[in-house]
Amino acid sequence: MTIIAAYVPGPLGDEVLATAISEAKIRKAHLLVLNLSAGAALVDDHVASANEIETIQAKIDSQHLSGQVLRQESDTDVATAIVAAAAETKAELVIIGVRRRTATGKLIFGSSAQRVILEAECPVLSVKTPKHVHG
Repeated sequence: MTIIAAYVPGPLGDEVLATAISEAKIRKAHLLVLNLSAGAALVDDHVASANEIETIQAKIDSQHLSGQVLRQESDTDVATAIVAAAAETKAELVIIGVRRRTATGKLIFGSSAQRVILEAECPVLSVKTPKHVHG
């Protein structure tokens, strides 16, 4: 059994990772942490550094979990890559982060998160940005 966590650096990514580690422990599942980039941008703040990847792997290892962190560029968009990874691994759960939005932002929710929620064959757990953090 596999759980996929879609990780981006920052407070939201930290929440996703903490939730994923907790779920993997409860379910005794393999944890696959994906850090994806669309690949088209010259600078992508969604890409974790090598040090961040090592830190995430150390957190997984310290919990005695089976798990790995993959940082990769995607030929497609990030939502498609997450859904494809879930299908390939026959994931039992995907964990994604969602940002709090303004009233206007709520009207235009056409985000990657919505696509993952609607297209993944397995359940998707969405984790919000902590209230005290904006962004």
